Amino acid sequence: MIAIDFDGTILDSKNRHRIVMNAVLKEFSLSIDTSDMLDFKISKAANNIDYLRYKGIGQNAACQIQVRWQQLIEDEQYLINDILFPDTLTFLEAQKGKVFLLTARNNAKGLLRQVERLCIKQYFTEIFVVSSGQNSAFEKAQILISANACLMIGDTEVDLQAAKEAKVNFIAMSRGFRNKAFWLSKKIEPVDSLSNIIKLK
Repeated sequence: MIAIDFDGTILDSKNRHRIVMNAVLKEFSLSIDTSDMLDFKISKAANNIDYLRYKGIGQNAACQIQVRWQQLIEDEQYLINDILFPDTLTFLEAQKGKVFLLTARNNAKGLLRQVERLCIKQYFTEIFVVSSGQNSAFEKAQILISANACLMIGDTEVDLQAAKEAKVNFIAMSRGFRNKAFWLSKKIEPVDSLSNIIKLK
């Protein structure tokens, strides 16, 4: 069985991150140009607080903004901004019956509704949602083991750690929230398209 992550792997959710940040900054009556937010976070493997500090926001305010961002990032009014990567359906069709979804979200119901709305539920043998946070890698690893997975496809170090703990093969995607340079620094050659994975099989 193949396990695949959702955000940044088959789903392009990067635009949502910036939209939510802009909404939160507006709540805090702050006006900041966030056009460089995604590039900053991805190129530096950084988080929102790192980015806000870089933009001159104080530590306390940055932490408050982050708390509010976390409250909103999985709200369904923002989830509608996500889109499938162009090669997602071709990949899922090719792997139908062999792939399950394994992702970290705190709004599991929202995730399931999103999968339904995107018309991709039928491609997964199962859908597993673990909580976002410090235990995500461990929880993913336990599912990989129990589901007899042979491969994990993901876009962050959480997915890598889960695969290592579960002793399954790992394919890194460089189009999500970590770029090619990040993966190469870990001596991992990433792929930038699911179509390349189809070719490898």
